[in-house]
Amino acid sequence: PMTRVSATAEFGGAVGDAGGLPFLALALMQANASRALLTAAKKRVGKASWGVGVLGFAPSEILAPQLELIHEFRPSAVLLAGGRPSQARPLIDAGIPTYLHVPSPGLLDLFLKDGATHFVFEGRECGGHVGPRYSFVLWEQALAQLIRVPHPETLHVLFAGGIHDARSAAMAAPLAALGARIGVLMGTAYIATAEAVSSGAVLEAFQQEALEGARTVLVETAPGHAIRCLESGFVDLFNREKARLRA
Repeated sequence: PMTRVSATAEFGGAVGDAGGLPFLALALMQANASRALLTAAKKRVGKASWGVGVLGFAPSEILAPQLELIHEFRPSAVLLAGGRPSQARPLIDAGIPTYLHVPSPGLLDLFLKDGATHFVFEGRECGGHVGPRYSFVLWEQALAQLIRVPHPETLHVLFAGGIHDARSAAMAAPLAALGARIGVLMGTAYIATAEAVSSGAVLEAFQQEALEGARTVLVETAPGHAIRCLESGFVDLFNREKARLRA
């Protein structure tokens, strides 16, 4: 799920048509907008699988109505970014598989003790919000913990943020060999697709800038919240405003 990108039913449908599991990003949408999106998405995907992404750290007046709608519309899966097992438990008890973002091995240990089994390991190379560790470091630390889980066949793990070739994809092999269910979470790459523009997910000029950009930079919006952006006028504006506020 990508805020302001995977927030159109048609784009989600296109991902599903091509064999992926589409995730809609509710992000900070109000209840009425969330309902409209979920209604359109469920109609577009029909009986196919689909997912919804929400922010566990969103204000309660935003998150609570979104979670109520998820119980009502019952997507095939939920991705809870920046969330806690206690937030995921009601969804799991309702029969909706819920993935938790895990940026560090310390959090993974806590989540495992709370009985969580579905995880997203998102490395620092990803677009949008990034974690504190680079992918190979995070994945290796996580794998060292997960291979000791009593029933690895109950695990569902999505690798994200640094998948770009055969070697990075092969990082999942030790866990897959133990029977765990493995997936690859794609985000930024979808911005480069024809369907992203034709479905209205992004504007053509946005896509062109992303394709032509030579490098990315990180901007820190708050302690522990860093976002990977294309080097652009937005970043210049952000840095000027940050310097002004510091002064």
